[in-house]
Amino acid sequence: MAITSDTNPSSEALVFADSTGTAVGSIQGIVDWDDDLFNAGIAGIKEGIDRHPSRLDMRFGLVAAYMMRGMADSACTELLSMVKYGHTIDNRWLTEGGKAINDGTGEMLSGVVDYCSDFFNGNYDSQCRLLSEEVLKLYPDDLRFINFLGALCFVGRNYDEAKAYFNKAYELDPCDPIVMSNIAQLALTTGKTAEAIEMCDKILALQDVSDHFIRFARDVKSQAIAAEND
Repeated sequence: MAITSDTNPSSEALVFADSTGTAVGSIQGIVDWDDDLFNAGIAGIKEGIDRHPSRLDMRFGLVAAYMMRGMADSACTELLSMVKYGHTIDNRWLTEGGKAINDGTGEMLSGVVDYCSDFFNGNYDSQCRLLSEEVLKLYPDDLRFINFLGALCFVGRNYDEAKAYFNKAYELDPCDPIVMSNIAQLALTTGKTAEAIEMCDKILALQDVSDHFIRFARDVKSQAIAAEND
C-alpha cells in the first residue's frame, strides 16, 4: 500500500484532493509508504474538512487513510470527532458536490459500525470499546454498539457483563439474529444448555434470516444437546 503523486491511478485507489477539489495524490495497492506524501495527503484532507466540515465523505476518507496504515488511534479519534460534530448539526451531512445525504444519521452510524467492527476483528479492543461507549452517550438505543460491548466482554471472559449487554440489546430488538446468536453462544459457553437451545429455536423460527445464522443455530443447538446427554 502506498501514497503516491499519481492523480489518475489505473487500479482501485483512494484519491486525495485539496480544498478546491483538485486531485493531488492517491493511495494505491502496493506495499510501501512515502511518509512525506502520506502526511501531505492527510493535511490536504484535513484542510478540506476544515473548509467543509459537513462533508461526510471527506471525514470517512480521512478515517480510511489512517486505517490503511494501521493508525487505529488516529482513526478512532476522527470517528469520535465525526460523531460529536454530526450531533451538533442534526447529522445534516453532505457528500461530493455538496449534495445532501437523505439519511445522514443512518449513513454516518452505519459507517461507524463498519469501523467499529474492523477494530473488534483487528484486536483493537480499546478503540472498539471507546468508540462504542461514546456513541452510546448520544445514541443510547443503538443496539449495535451495545452488542460490541457485550462481545468485548465475552472475549475477555467477563461473562456476567457480556450477558447484561446482550440482554439489553435483546430487549431493544428481540429479533436481531446477531444478538440472539451471541446470547446462544454465551449460554452454551457458560453451560446453560437449555437457554442455548431455546434461543437457537427462536433463531430458527425467524423469517428471512440468512443461512449463516441458520447454520450457526443448528450447530450450537447440536452442541448443547450433546452436552446435556454427556
